[in-house]
Amino acid sequence: FPDLSIEKLFLWLPVYLAGLVCVPIILIGNLYRCVPWGFGAACLAGIAHSYYNRTLAGYYDTDIFAITSPAFSVFFLLAASRTCSIRYLMAASISLLIGRFFYGSVQAVNCSLCIGFLAYQTVILVLDALSNKDKIESKFRLILQGLSEPFNLCVILFVGWVLYAESWSSGYQVEKNPQLFFLGLSVPVLLLILSFTPPFVKVISGSFNHFKGGKVFPILSSFILLLITIGVLPFINLGPFSGTWSKVTGKLQSYSVVGKTGSTMNSAENALKFLDVKTTIREASKIPHEVVRNRILADTPTCSCPRCMPQGLKKAGFVIPASIIGLLGLVLLMLRHWEFCITLPFIAIAYHCFQGNVGLRFTVHVGNYAAIGLVFLLGVLVWAIIKILAKQKLESEVLRNRYGWTSWGVVLLIVPWFASPNLQH
Repeated sequence: FPDLSIEKLFLWLPVYLAGLVCVPIILIGNLYRCVPWGFGAACLAGIAHSYYNRTLAGYYDTDIFAITSPAFSVFFLLAASRTCSIRYLMAASISLLIGRFFYGSVQAVNCSLCIGFLAYQTVILVLDALSNKDKIESKFRLILQGLSEPFNLCVILFVGWVLYAESWSSGYQVEKNPQLFFLGLSVPVLLLILSFTPPFVKVISGSFNHFKGGKVFPILSSFILLLITIGVLPFINLGPFSGTWSKVTGKLQSYSVVGKTGSTMNSAENALKFLDVKTTIREASKIPHEVVRNRILADTPTCSCPRCMPQGLKKAGFVIPASIIGLLGLVLLMLRHWEFCITLPFIAIAYHCFQGNVGLRFTVHVGNYAAIGLVFLLGVLVWAIIKILAKQKLESEVLRNRYGWTSWGVVLLIVPWFASPNLQH
């Protein structure tokens, strides 16, 4: 490409990479053996307002990676949890570590995903132990044994490593100490490569079998889990994971400046006043809920934001809030597949956006998961309707497959109806 200059590359790079966010969403659908679900959700997520704005030619920023990097991390974490695969866990660690290199503000999302995934795995382990009918001592022993299992032990070790080393990936730290960045990234990368070599797998399996049943792994996993817990708790600046709470909430606090200004002289009415920089931008001010809602996913059958509908929402007639339905579908998805609880941070982001704490900037993080929830809910509703209309029990595997594909075919016909207002906007 002799005529390709750095200026042209940066000009068109957002356009070339725009479809990248669709890959992990389709992979999530494939993970649950439902590619139409992933495909439909990807079609919506790829044209959501906030994401589309950041994929236009000439958008000289790396915001696109703030969405694609966590999306890949979510897929790898879901795959690791669903298949108990240590390789997927290593891939998730790499994705979480490299995310901040492309976009510094993704730190809060990555740390939240780490904490959520570790909490989910620990809670599942505890619930399994408590469901046992043995005495309390036996339940406690089962918890310790569960923590020392290969997958659970690796979850603690890799999540701990990400929380400890993720700050090395920021641009300032890479420039100041590049060796730390490569050290943090090389650990999961090398382990992932070595996991495909039979001699390494044989050595690791032999070492685990040698220490299995002893006290080394339970003590190690419990100690690291305790250190992570202490580091996550607010107001405790202790241990190698100290400050994790600030990493999660720092960005929220920095943008929670609505209506707050600094002044030099309060005594004089017309005195010169200095504003916080964030109060001077549109995204930090109070925004109508319909604007926030449409930035996540546009209402259907028409976008009801002030630009698309200047006459106001009251004269719009009947509109379906796709983003709200999508978030409700995501909650339903969590009840169906518990591992989706790791997406709770994105629901928390949506809540703060609607409250006006962070404005429009962070709606871009929510669109992917609202789209996943919306298409999942559509699939559930269409399947229920088809089952009622069929008026017969779907006992045959052939019938279940036939009606299943029929329902997803109907959903894929409905998805363009929800997508068209985003295109209109």
